[in-house]
Amino acid sequence: MTDAQLALLLFLASAHVGRHGQSEELQRLIKEVEGEYSEAEEALMERLAKENIDASRGKLASCSISSSVTASVTDWDAFNAFIKKTGNFQLYQRRVSDPAFREMLELKGKVDHIASLTGVNLSDESQAPEALLSLGYNPPQAKEALKVAKGDTLQEKVRSALQILGKR
Repeated sequence: MTDAQLALLLFLASAHVGRHGQSEELQRLIKEVEGEYSEAEEALMERLAKENIDASRGKLASCSISSSVTASVTDWDAFNAFIKKTGNFQLYQRRVSDPAFREMLELKGKVDHIASLTGVNLSDESQAPEALLSLGYNPPQAKEALKVAKGDTLQEKVRSALQILGKR
């Protein structure tokens, strides 16, 4: 099973979970496929790290490793006092704004009372078009939708592209 088929299966399974009688079986399948995908992703990330490689391309697929910094407030009272004292209200949203946090890290090196968490993601750009093509969309439609689709993971990117294509 290819990653595109896997992504398509996950997307279709999650879209139909509400059906009676099939819900439990689909949930089991989703967990099984997600587990297999996570194991494969982890093994690939370990191998790329071991070989000191951050991107790879082949005939059938390409992947890259990226990292991002996010904020995790350790003491809200102290953090709120820091915001009041410095006037850095751009750090507030429903949660701490990650872009504002990264900007302040770049400018000042640290932000009081916030721990810096770095997430690492493996992206597989080549599978999204294949998933859309397998659903019957033509290559130009898939390419255009994926240009504006948002998402960090393959599933998010495909879901966003499908929403864009559904509006046309």
